[in-house]
Formats: sequence, C-alpha cells, structure tokens
Amino acid sequence: MIQRRGSKKQSLILLCIWTACMLFLEGCQMGFPEHLFSEGDAEVKGILRRAHLSAVRRGTHVLEKDGSTILYVESPTVRLQPYEDQEVLLMGTVERNVDPKDLSVLVVSHVEGRIEQEKQWNVSAFSLRFHAPSWWVRHEDASRVFFTVSGSFLPIVGIDRSSDPLPASGDFLVVDGIPAIRLFYETHGGQQVFLKRDSETVILTLTQDGAEDPSVRSGFLRMLRTMKFMEQDSVVVQSSGSLLPCGGPRGLLCLEDEYCAFPSLKAETGVCVHHTTTSP
Repeated sequence: MIQRRGSKKQSLILLCIWTACMLFLEGCQMGFPEHLFSEGDAEVKGILRRAHLSAVRRGTHVLEKDGSTILYVESPTVRLQPYEDQEVLLMGTVERNVDPKDLSVLVVSHVEGRIEQEKQWNVSAFSLRFHAPSWWVRHEDASRVFFTVSGSFLPIVGIDRSSDPLPASGDFLVVDGIPAIRLFYETHGGQQVFLKRDSETVILTLTQDGAEDPSVRSGFLRMLRTMKFMEQDSVVVQSSGSLLPCGGPRGLLCLEDEYCAFPSLKAETGVCVHHTTTSP
C-alpha cells in the first residue's frame, strides 16, 4: 500500500510537470514575443522605424536590432519622427503593451541620434516642389495633398485647388514670384495662403494641429519660401548658371553674364542661365 501511494504521488507530480510544459509550449505557439524586456528604466540601441497604426496596440514606432523588431516605441514628450530609419540610442521606461502577446513598449524620455532636418518634396499633382521637414508623412488623392505626423491621421499641412477667386482681403505676399494672399485665423492659430495659377487657385493650409507645433509652423514657412512651380513645358538647362528665379511681378534680374530663360511664352517667371537651353 505504501508503494502504491508513492507511485500515485509520482504520477501526480509527473502529470503536473507535463501540464506545465504543455501550457508553456502552447503559450509559445500563441505568439508570445521572443524578445522580452523587463519593465522599468532601460537604454536600448537600434534602428527606429515607423510602426503601422493600431487602435488595440501601443507604439507609434518600432526598434529593430539585427533585422528583428525588439520593442515598440512611443513618447509623449520627444518627437521621434526626425530620427526615423536611423540608428538611435533610446532612454526611457519599458512598459507592458495592451496585449501580452505583443512586444513591450518603450516610453522614450531621451533620444541620441542624428536628425535629418528636411528634404525636397515633389508634388506632381500640383507641378510643384519645396523643402520641408523629412519626417512629415504624405497622403494624397486626385485633388488634394496633405501631410501628417507619424502615428496620426490629423492633417498638419494641406495643398488644395479651387476654382474660386483670391480672397478680397488679407496679407499680401509672393510665392515663387506669384502674388498671393494670406489669411490668419486667430481662433485656432492656423493660416491659409491663396495664389492664382493659370485658371485655378492653389490653397496652402497650416491647420490648427499644425499651428500648435512650433516645428510644423517653421516647416510651413520654409515650404512657402522654397516653393517652386514647374511648368509642363519646362526648361531643360544644358549649361551652367545660377538657376535663380527671374522675371515675375517683381521683375527679378539675373547676373551680368546670365539671361532669364522662360519655359513658355505664357510664363511670367524664369530661371537665370548662362547659354543654351531647350524646351522639350
């Protein structure tokens, strides 16, 4: 009888061990993350990438190391977009994600890395180009282009077209040699710039969400200062030159050894070149 009771106890212990192993294997098959970080303060180095938006998961970005995703990343205090696709050192606190099957999330308080300030954006739908922050996220359809920050669907800057005339009042300014009207909206801090091009009005908008961010506001101003419209019959430059804008309502002049080359007879603004140019 004593031996039978001992055998029963051994069998019960083996059954418990087997059950625990099966539960562990089942958890692995259910997709528990391979790379686990203890909750608490952490310093992690890797490549920062933009994450897909999700309503059931935390993390606007992911951190990759050796080709594998090791953490989700977010921050309420540090702008992460300028560091996307770069190697960074992240400092912050590791917290559990909403779903335990997802990787943990690192809430960043400090970033060390190189910031790529801006890039040239080409918007073929409006035949224009400009310089603006590289971390803006672009969206577009047949009639509109707008930009957001990573992890958000709210526009910060928009480019639209309309058949309406220019506003009768507002602040006068010039964009790429084209007269424009700017309207400020004191209620929310946003602004719109209207300029007439051919038979349509192009509308450049700094939204309320964009106006609340100083870096977006400065990016919008940079966009206005560097904006260039490209004529369909554009000039193809075959020699050197300053390529500075010339002509236009302000009658901008070229240097002594250059002349103003216009892309078409209808164009009011050209570029300063030295010698031979052709139109395709």
